[in-house]
Amino acid sequence: NSGAALLGFLEVAGVSLYYVFRPLLQAAQQADRMTRGEAPMEPLTVVRQDEVGHLTEAFNRLLSKLQASQSEMAHMAHHDVLTGLPNRALLTDRLSQALARADRNKTRVAFLCLDLDQFKPINDQLGHGAGDLALVEIARRLGAVVRESDTLARIGGDEFVLLLADLGADPVLAELSATSVATKCLDAIAPPIRL
Repeated sequence: NSGAALLGFLEVAGVSLYYVFRPLLQAAQQADRMTRGEAPMEPLTVVRQDEVGHLTEAFNRLLSKLQASQSEMAHMAHHDVLTGLPNRALLTDRLSQALARADRNKTRVAFLCLDLDQFKPINDQLGHGAGDLALVEIARRLGAVVRESDTLARIGGDEFVLLLADLGADPVLAELSATSVATKCLDAIAPPIRL
């Protein structure tokens, strides 16, 4: 009779353990599918508010931090840290897209290069902090001039590039548009910068 009781106890214990650990096993399987790329990276469902639920919530917080870090790293890989403008890598990508679109639609693009004259003395005489403030202000002023569809990028030091896309098919009108934008850029950065 004690053998039957032991067998009954083991059966009840087995069912209880299965009930307790089933959410953990499901969470582990879902997390495993995410790491293999078979499922999207999304929070796991919290089934119960116990130790397993606490572990699932901790995993979800960790996943959220990981996704935020990945997003920040992706932004940093394609944007200038100081000004927040697109960097050379993102500019290259947007230039490829603009050229492909221009070829497909038989339109024009313009590529304007802006290099600041007399920038080195700012750094030398006032320090790099002042130089950084000047670059941020120049980026702000130039950004106010360009269209939403254009790309203003900082490609290094005191060098900026403005990519004007979709300027139309007429080469004369496209050149007039580019010249107009270039003039607006020069006018925007002409006023003194107070450091």
